[in-house]
Amino acid sequence: MLVGIGTGTLVVGAAIGGLPLPIVAVAWFVAVTVPVLLVGSTSGAHLNPAITLAHWLTGAVGSGRAATFMVVQALGAIGASVVVATLFGRGGHLGATLPTGVSDGVAWIAEAVATFALALGVLLAGRWAPRPPGIDRFVPGTIVALAILVIGPATGCSLNPARSLGPAVVSGDVTALWIYLTAPLGGAALAAGVARIFGRRRPIAPQNS
Repeated sequence: MLVGIGTGTLVVGAAIGGLPLPIVAVAWFVAVTVPVLLVGSTSGAHLNPAITLAHWLTGAVGSGRAATFMVVQALGAIGASVVVATLFGRGGHLGATLPTGVSDGVAWIAEAVATFALALGVLLAGRWAPRPPGIDRFVPGTIVALAILVIGPATGCSLNPARSLGPAVVSGDVTALWIYLTAPLGGAALAAGVARIFGRRRPIAPQNS
C-alpha cells in the first residue's frame, strides 16, 4: 500500500505534467498512515527496513522477526512497483528516488538526517503515546510529509530502502540506489542509539529470535 499509493501518485503526476509538492506530501502521508492504522496493532506496521533496524537495535523486535520484516518489505515494494507499472505505465522512472541538483554526498546526508528524524520520532512516540491507538499512529506519516516538503525536490525523499528498491528494480534505474539503501539505515541506527538514552522502548510486536 505504501509504495503503491506513494509511487502511483508520482507516476500519474508525471503523466499529467507534475503535481504540486504539497499534494505529493499529502499523498505520502496517506500512503504511510493508512497501513499504520490498518495493521499497526497486528505487526507494528514498520513498512520500512530502516524502522525495523531501529527497533531491532533497541531490542523491540528479535533478530528473526526483523529479518522477516525486511524481506517482506522488499518483496512488497517490488510487487507494488510491478502493479503500478502495469496500471499506470513507467513514467517518472516509476517513482524511483534520484538526486536532483545535488551531489550524491549531499543526498546521502539529507536522507540520513531525515531518516534519523523519522526513526527517532517513531521510537519516542511509541514510548510516550497511549495505546491503542494513540497519536503515535500519525507520527510516521507526518514526518515523511514534512521531509518531502524539505528535501523532496533534492533527493526524492525516500527514508525507506524498500520504497526505493521496488521502483529501482522494476524500472531498471539503479543509478543512485546505493544512497537510498545505506543512508536511511545509517540514520535509523543513529536514532536507535539516541532513543536508548531515553530508556528501553517496549516491544510493539511479539518478540522472537
